[in-house]
Amino acid sequence: MKSTRVFVRSVMYSLPAFFLPLAVHAQNKYGFPDPLGGAKVPELVNRLVTATLSVVGAIFFVMFLWGGVTYLTAGGAAEKVKKAQTTLVNAVIGIGIVVLSYTLVSFVIDTLVGAQKKKATSSEQQAPPATPPEANQ
Repeated sequence: MKSTRVFVRSVMYSLPAFFLPLAVHAQNKYGFPDPLGGAKVPELVNRLVTATLSVVGAIFFVMFLWGGVTYLTAGGAAEKVKKAQTTLVNAVIGIGIVVLSYTLVSFVIDTLVGAQKKKATSSEQQAPPATPPEANQ
């Protein structure tokens, strides 16, 4: 009895996966809006990375500003100066890590997209169709 329940649940939960391609096709065929605007995976990754970098840049700016203000208002207190220097160093290290990560992701995406374009152009460059013998005469 328990194995029957497990089977029924597994079928019930996996059934929508079979109809998902139909739903995707229906969006294009019947005029439902496409929230992604027909974007491909590399473009979606680019959008995600750009949005993330915007947030990270704002966080870096706030941390750097906070560290600078703390340093200026320390008034010679060694503990506050040390805390401000730590904040500034951590902000610079964080933005450095983000820049290196962006460079790596950008390189990988460009390499993958370049490989796909190269593959597509090589498959398009097939031999021209043979001309019939009577066309040469």
